[in-house]
Amino acid sequence: IGQTGCGSGRARKQIGGSLDADRGEFGIDPDKLPSDVRNAIDSLGARPRKERLRAVIEGICAARTWTTSSDLARLLKFRPPKIATRHLAPMVEEGRLERRYPDKPTHPRQAYRAVRRHPAGAPSGGRD
Repeated sequence: IGQTGCGSGRARKQIGGSLDADRGEFGIDPDKLPSDVRNAIDSLGARPRKERLRAVIEGICAARTWTTSSDLARLLKFRPPKIATRHLAPMVEEGRLERRYPDKPTHPRQAYRAVRRHPAGAPSGGRD
């Protein structure tokens, strides 16, 4: 279905159907996301600024236990490899996201979650 190349909004919308074969491990129901996250997704537009997109990705990952790159790509209408290399990997390096399999970045069931931020001096208390 459709093209997969350029960064135009039209091409991004057409590739959404091609992602159905890779449904992700967890699936994502936009209606179960908090309304502020849904509104942020809806307002992104065809070519969102990097920091705005990353803030939305962080919001999605904070609202769920684990989120795959396929789930994010389908929800945001991006290709999974592109979102993983351009956004998820740098966000892990920045400490904004963590990987489900930290020692295996290309694990086939890799997923991400937002890192909880704690006030200075507060105990971090691990998260499973």
